[in-house]
Amino acid sequence: MAQRWPIKATGDVAVLRKTLRFPTSRRIARNRLLKPPMTEMLSTWVDGDPKKSGIPTEKLINAYRKWGLGGFGLLITGNIMVDPKHIEMPTNSIIHRSNDNYDRKQAFKKCAEALKKGGGLAIAQLNHPGRLTPITVNEHPFAPSAVKHTSQIRNFFQYGEPVELTKCQIQTEVIHDFVYAAKFCHEAGFDGVELHAAFGYLLSEFLTPNTNKRSDEYGGSIKNRARIIREIYEGIRKEIPKETGFIVGIKVNTHEFGNKDFSSDDVLKFVQEFDLYGFDFIELSGGSVEELILNYSKMRESSKFREAYFQQYAQKIKPSLKNAVVYLTGGLRTVFGMVDAINNGIADGVGIGRPSLNEPDVAKKILNEEVQSVIYNHLEEDYMLYMKSGVTNLNEFAATTVEEAGGDLNYGVTDFSIKENAEKFKTEQVKAG
Repeated sequence: MAQRWPIKATGDVAVLRKTLRFPTSRRIARNRLLKPPMTEMLSTWVDGDPKKSGIPTEKLINAYRKWGLGGFGLLITGNIMVDPKHIEMPTNSIIHRSNDNYDRKQAFKKCAEALKKGGGLAIAQLNHPGRLTPITVNEHPFAPSAVKHTSQIRNFFQYGEPVELTKCQIQTEVIHDFVYAAKFCHEAGFDGVELHAAFGYLLSEFLTPNTNKRSDEYGGSIKNRARIIREIYEGIRKEIPKETGFIVGIKVNTHEFGNKDFSSDDVLKFVQEFDLYGFDFIELSGGSVEELILNYSKMRESSKFREAYFQQYAQKIKPSLKNAVVYLTGGLRTVFGMVDAINNGIADGVGIGRPSLNEPDVAKKILNEEVQSVIYNHLEEDYMLYMKSGVTNLNEFAATTVEEAGGDLNYGVTDFSIKENAEKFKTEQVKAG
């Protein structure tokens, strides 16, 4: 039997079972649990052929179907790139007007159907990595300003010299690409989209003065730095009116650690702006490529105790918003911690990310009162090993259909709560370099 995280107290799941109504689209999530976005790397990649690259594979569809049956109220895909010249990494999913074809449309329709299989709402996360596009993909990626990225952690990626976007490029390329992708997702059957404006990618690059040195209407003040997001939102709503019931959410950092130019007060002002625009939900997380503060071993003890890594920043945000639903992700491991975040008014819903790689049906087990915490992973103290173990688990449960797995959503998944499994994996990774 799997070892689970120790609990401080038993949590009452009643609040997690409650529905959530999104203010603009008027759609309703059946419960408060979110399957948040995580990079999947399970789409096609044919170097030099964008028409055949970025198409979701059957493995990705298998994973979505298992998560879809796993009990979550809202499920968000991993990164879907809106520009084939700007991707986080090969094997990302891609939607762009230049590579539209029958196979891509059918694959994304299957993705939407799979995520909705169990009654949850399916959300496609749309992203443009900006200056965090690997140099092997684009030597001169778009950015708000020509500020080069130098990674201290992801040293296996090198990044090129970014090119500052012109106003014309912002409006006719970046904004248009996000709107096009949202419309594509709507037609594919998704219930909504989430704009990725966190982790140092393009939209978050516009928000922080550390990477936005512009003096035009897209730089300077809070409203100006948020302008691109407002225009993307308005463009989506023009193509897909709120009356359609299409959900539009956004992911933002509660704080950018190591970035003194981007304070938590600025974040508060930004999310208040996004609330005014009409976003249905705001997903709160934190960190950037430079600061992988999701490394559990480096979290302050108070953060470990309360589980939610970004609670101290999020607790100011939720009370300041009038409409948008707030989801909090990062570090939640027990029902007590999840319930505590909601009951204390820090969030309306909570995300269970990496633990759902180890146990795709963890939400169902929690809501059915079968468990009070997620499965423990002995590798969590080492962020890179923890991340790699998650990728391994994802590929394991994505390898079979639900039918091939005999209905067992966790079929074939390595249990890293067993210390011997964790030690063996660690040894293999060291040997692999």
